[in-house]
Amino acid sequence: MPRMLAPKVTTRETGENGRYHFDIRIALPLIDAQLTRYHGHLDVPDAALIGDP
Repeated sequence: MPRMLAPKVTTRETGENGRYHFDIRIALPLIDAQLTRYHGHLDVPDAALIGDP
């Protein structure tokens, strides 16, 4: 498939206050049509932040 026809994936990630936020978008580049988008967050336990086993 020519690269110009391949879907474009755009991602954004941030983290604050023990929460990991993400936003993922998949679109067709020639017509800028969004195929799907997924966004949300994951809560990170305090023990995982300090490396406690």
